[in-house]
Amino acid sequence: MLDSSRIRVVLLDIEGTVTPIAFVHKILFSYFRKHVLEYLKTQLDSADKETQADVLEILNIPLINTDEAGISCPQNLDITLSENRSTIIDIAMSRISIMMDENRKDSSLKRLQGRVWKKGFESRELVSEVYPDVLRAFDRWKASQTPIFIYSSGSINAQKLLFEHTKNGSLLPYIAGHFDTSIGHKLCVASYQTIWESIRGQLEQRFPKLAENEVLFGTDNIKEAQSAKEAGMSVFLSIREGNEPVPSNHGFEEVDNFDRLWELYNFDKN
Repeated sequence: MLDSSRIRVVLLDIEGTVTPIAFVHKILFSYFRKHVLEYLKTQLDSADKETQADVLEILNIPLINTDEAGISCPQNLDITLSENRSTIIDIAMSRISIMMDENRKDSSLKRLQGRVWKKGFESRELVSEVYPDVLRAFDRWKASQTPIFIYSSGSINAQKLLFEHTKNGSLLPYIAGHFDTSIGHKLCVASYQTIWESIRGQLEQRFPKLAENEVLFGTDNIKEAQSAKEAGMSVFLSIREGNEPVPSNHGFEEVDNFDRLWELYNFDKN
């Protein structure tokens, strides 16, 4: 077990950490691409102000284009929703396709994805996959009264849908709270500092002196791991089939099965 390994709170990424990357990219993203056009056609003319706001943001997010001289330049169309509906939807679909191809993490796109997935989860067309060892870990953390928080680029609503509709039933009762990129980009040190402050505030009565390194963050992304470590958190890297390879000598514990976490950290009853 590591020195200073006392852990009071767990903070987890989703994709490649608790659920397979293949499920996100091949199932969730494919469902979104298939159904987003129909969704936009029905929702843009409704009273759904949140969807309209997200579409407006998507229409005007700067994208990087390359001109004939090969020079990259930002593209901002400055479009409003007063334009012809067909034109708006065509442009929005084009931009959504680009953002998806580039795996962009823009909050407006993530919120829109969550709204489209909602129908799929509620109809059981979509059922979430969670690694079996994660399910065992959730039970063990519940037994030790270790709060579990989630931090993902997916919107909070999308996160809740994913954990509510798994093959093993709803996992939401295990989870104490959720964070998405509305709190900050996942590669920014400040995001993890803000999350720690939020968790400390929520759990102040239980843990009045919660230290940064008593929060354990798990992710498959080396840059996220580095940012969380710089913020003072304890960090492990999730090594799963299909995840991006990580460089050698990165300095983090590698975990390919959550059962191993109990060999590395102390989760005795908090």
